Amino acid sequence: MLRRLRGDEGSAMAAVVGLLLVIGVVSAAVLTSAATGAAYSTSSRANVQSLAAADAGVDAVYANLLAGNYVCSLTSPSPAFSATVTYINAAGNEMPCGTVVAGTPVAARISSTGAAADSGVGSADGDERTVVAELTLGSSGGPAPLDKAVFSEGSFTLNNNVTIEESETGETDADLYSNGTIYCRTQLEIQGDITAQGDLAFENTCQGLGTIWIGGNASFSSSVNLSGSIYAAGRGTMTLANSSHLDGSIVTNGSVVLDNAPGSAPCPGTAREWGVCGSVVALGGSITSKNGASVGGSAYAEAGFTASTANSTQVVGHDVVVRNGGVSGSGLRDTTVGGSVRAWGTIGIAPERIGNVAGSCQKTAGSGFAACGSQPAIPAPNPAAALPATLGYPSVAPVLPVVTKPVREELPRIEMSPTGLAKWTGWGIHTFDGPNSCADAKAFLAGAWSGKQLLLVTGCSTPLTWNNETLTLKGDLAILSTSGFEASNAFKVASSTSTVRDLMWIVPSDGPGISWSPVAGTSPTQYAPSCTSPGANIAINNRTEITGAHWFLYSPCTVSISNQLIGFEGQIYGGFVTYPNNSSITKAAVNVPGAVTSTSSPTPTYSAQLLSRLDVTEEG
Repeated sequence: MLRRLRGDEGSAMAAVVGLLLVIGVVSAAVLTSAATGAAYSTSSRANVQSLAAADAGVDAVYANLLAGNYVCSLTSPSPAFSATVTYINAAGNEMPCGTVVAGTPVAARISSTGAAADSGVGSADGDERTVVAELTLGSSGGPAPLDKAVFSEGSFTLNNNVTIEESETGETDADLYSNGTIYCRTQLEIQGDITAQGDLAFENTCQGLGTIWIGGNASFSSSVNLSGSIYAAGRGTMTLANSSHLDGSIVTNGSVVLDNAPGSAPCPGTAREWGVCGSVVALGGSITSKNGASVGGSAYAEAGFTASTANSTQVVGHDVVVRNGGVSGSGLRDTTVGGSVRAWGTIGIAPERIGNVAGSCQKTAGSGFAACGSQPAIPAPNPAAALPATLGYPSVAPVLPVVTKPVREELPRIEMSPTGLAKWTGWGIHTFDGPNSCADAKAFLAGAWSGKQLLLVTGCSTPLTWNNETLTLKGDLAILSTSGFEASNAFKVASSTSTVRDLMWIVPSDGPGISWSPVAGTSPTQYAPSCTSPGANIAINNRTEITGAHWFLYSPCTVSISNQLIGFEGQIYGGFVTYPNNSSITKAAVNVPGAVTSTSSPTPTYSAQLLSRLDVTEEG
């Protein structure tokens, strides 16, 4: 009996232990399920909150853009978001951005990261979300934007050893613009974009950090090295020779000859060396590669493609397309074209020299190539590249792509009329007229003055002149002189303190002997100046030193600098501009209250059109 009781006690104990194990397993499952449910619930809540915050950041930036407030970043503690904005100008380049962007953007990209007010428990997947939005921007009216380092209504000449420097490292904002032709002599470096309605002629080595866009043809008699691209609306032949190198692309209405094999260098984002890192597109002519000159992207031509004496060099990294002609080559070894070749003619390069034979075709099947079936179209660049929205390439069939001229800009007007002077709010205005006005104005400047002062000088028979003198700036100074300005014999400009001052030399756009005529083909109508007064110019004739000043030079007639400038920081706007040897300009934007154009108005209008809005958060 005793043994039986003890045996029953053992069975009962086992049952109790088993029951406890079952209860433990069930409890653990319940607890795990509860924890998982809580993690999912709180993560879902955090996801909704963070996505709403990211959207709020996009909306906040969008509201600023509609008001013309082109902010570079925006943050908020509640809802918690951090948004950054990238702006693109008409040339297709990213614009420098500090607090607000300088210049006139045409597109923007908003990246907004939102944070949840209540973080998830057990999971951080929903704590942050990022939304990216793409927009186009527009504006009209308002003050004239003075965003160029140099603006010339007519042709513009840069002489030997000239550097046009960006305002700060990495800004690439030292832009040159001309409604005529730009001539560059030897040893030139430009840290911004070059835009001209006419031609561009480089006579010796030129380096640039921006993009070139011209309404005519580009000629390079030596080497050109650009971080950007070249767009040419002319139909002439563009030749890159010697050690020329482009990080960007070439798009032209004419032909392209590449003979720049020594210019091959590593391209951005890769160690692979090419002469042109992007694509070469000849919309109205042919492409010729000599002696192994190479294109990292694709080569698209209207009339033919030729590669000669490349030996083992790969001439084209991706594809070749010829819309109305053939492809030929000589002196080739190994792979010549990395991608496919499509031509509305005969392919004269052996199939083993082409990376993608299956994707290649010619007008009539043969020699290892299939028939295309239909005439190839000039496609968008491969690899994809950012291009100006108004470039005219690529196009949508049946419209053929054609490079358009860059958007024409009007030389701003700065008037001495009562309406013009009324724009100088906060400035003390002093008028000097009559035959002694120049002497009286200089006497005023020699005396005690401070603050922002504007001097209107009229009636002089000669330019307002400084000869072996120092113009001391005791505040910001603007001088409007109807007879122009002249400086000679070791002229100096200096601030009276460590504070950097603004100095403006302005020949009024409505002065005597200056008229403005409509420019044919512009809409809205733009106007260009013409001058009959021989004195309405700015002439700096000898070595000039500038310290502690940002100098703005403006004349609708001629701005001529014929000797070395030392320490020039500022901007030059003129009807015709020449710049001297061995000098540099550092772009420094000067606020000129009276500048207007034909489209200016007291109240500017702005637009922003949303193209896309995507949640780009990577899931954990």
